[in-house]
Amino acid sequence: MINIVSLLVLSSLFWGASTDDGVAYTSSMELQKLEETLLLSLPVSRHNQFHEAKSAWRTYRDIECHYRELNFPMLTTVEECSRSMVHKRAIEVRHHLRWLHGLPGNVQ
Repeated sequence: MINIVSLLVLSSLFWGASTDDGVAYTSSMELQKLEETLLLSLPVSRHNQFHEAKSAWRTYRDIECHYRELNFPMLTTVEECSRSMVHKRAIEVRHHLRWLHGLPGNVQ
């Protein structure tokens, strides 16, 4: 039993999955709003590039989470992996918005 608990704790640290329901993760809807804000901030000439990058990231997320679930089923599920990756992507998009606008702190 201790080994299972240890694996769960390690998985939450390693993959970023949460064993604590109190941790606030960014939802897919929130990420979509951030991406829309970023898209509107970019010059029209960069919109295609943004859509390609967004599509490539989603493909990567799906393949990576499927890989993790197949190879490490005791450590993560597709849902946990996806939630964690969406949260990390939202942080990246917020950084991009800050770089574009020179805003300090969080972009909501």
